[in-house]
Amino acid sequence: MKKKLCANKKWLLPLLLALICLQVATGSALAAQETQVELSLPGEGKVGEEAIVVAVLAEASGSPLQGVEVVFYTPAEFANVSGEIEIGQSVTDEQGVASLVYTPRSWGEQTVIVRFAGDSQYSAAESSAVTLIEPGPQLHQEEAGVDVPGIGVWLLVAVLGVVWTIYLVIAVLLELIARKGVAHTPY
Repeated sequence: MKKKLCANKKWLLPLLLALICLQVATGSALAAQETQVELSLPGEGKVGEEAIVVAVLAEASGSPLQGVEVVFYTPAEFANVSGEIEIGQSVTDEQGVASLVYTPRSWGEQTVIVRFAGDSQYSAAESSAVTLIEPGPQLHQEEAGVDVPGIGVWLLVAVLGVVWTIYLVIAVLLELIARKGVAHTPY
């Protein structure tokens, strides 16, 4: 009888530790306060022009959250893969306001998403908004010619000239050798 009682006690400590961990985990998740985030964007803008994106993070009661990080994203697609691109991060001030200067790179309807990941005290929150971006100036200007960083154009032309001159000399020498013929030596 004593053996059975001792064997049951071996499992008692791990079981109690597991229950305590479960209580702590569920207790902290239940203690996280509800949060809300509001996102505001300019009504419209142009490609290449800076726009200020503003997020306001607060508790459900309306009290602002100060000093927490929010991350801004925009949906994107490349090579038939869709996802989100992080466009910036910001930390809230004493009024719970986080702002980001964003420069749109494409025109059309642009969606911006703001996320607060949450922590042990506050729950996660997310919001999104849409703005219309009009076509603007071309963001990249092509330049004609060859541009090799660190090497001037004349140096590049001189090097290529020397290489082609060597090729020409070798071709002429091969032609002269071919015309003269190869002398056969007996074995």
